[in-house]
Amino acid sequence: MGPAEGAGPFLAAVAKKLSAERKTDCFILMVGQRRSGKSWASVKLAEAIGKLTGLPYIVGQHNFFTLDAFLEAINKKRLKERQAITIQELGVNANRRNWYKEANKAFNSIVQVMGIYRLCVISTLPSLAVLDSTQVLLANYLLEADTFPNLRTKRSYFKPRVIAHDPINRKTYFPFFRHREPGKLVPTIVQKISFGVPEQAATFEEMDIAYKKELTKLTQIELRSNIESLAEAVEMVKRNADKVTTIRKTDGRRIFSSSKLRGLGLSSGMAARAKFFMEHGGEKDGAS
Repeated sequence: MGPAEGAGPFLAAVAKKLSAERKTDCFILMVGQRRSGKSWASVKLAEAIGKLTGLPYIVGQHNFFTLDAFLEAINKKRLKERQAITIQELGVNANRRNWYKEANKAFNSIVQVMGIYRLCVISTLPSLAVLDSTQVLLANYLLEADTFPNLRTKRSYFKPRVIAHDPINRKTYFPFFRHREPGKLVPTIVQKISFGVPEQAATFEEMDIAYKKELTKLTQIELRSNIESLAEAVEMVKRNADKVTTIRKTDGRRIFSSSKLRGLGLSSGMAARAKFFMEHGGEKDGAS
């Protein structure tokens, strides 16, 4: 996979925010439609930032698919200051419709005081419209995917923007990222930065398969999937039993959390069926 290209000034700006002098955090949103290369580019960007900060990005430790997993890493202090991490498809858990969920509210709180943790958080999502407004408000940069990756050059392209908020009129602006070159008075606009894609991919379908294979191999966790049969759902729940159960305080009984089951990628209906099956040893009468 090729490294980030044209990203030098942008990476320098991120590294400066994370430097010992600034002692602050960095929150980057990567937006683009499905198969635009967001997930892979976020990993490559985190790796590049890790090289600048001296804290290597390890996919198996620093790539999160749920807010619960990220919050657990925060609570157990597994993440060092200035560490680059990725949260894939942030809009799934931190979207506007789920503002009342505990994980979403906790993440909102962390975003507002992220300077304490001094992390570099890179999140992917299909559109800013699906995200809770707090995350957009407090993010620093936006990388906008340029439609689909270029299969000829084997690269995905992104337009870097700054997220600027005016606290007086309460409006948010997205100007292009600029940097000042030596000897020039006017800052230069960075038009695009690019990231390498899996070399073996010759079509969009092959690229999508390659992304999933590589990420699954590196993280050793199961990616979200559309489970349609109860048998498949039950098998997935069994494999992730430790992650989707909680202890009821009243009687100490271990029960399955519906929200955590949905976090595995199950639909609400399938999560309810799997929960009943695991707790009662069979389906409800009349269930199809």
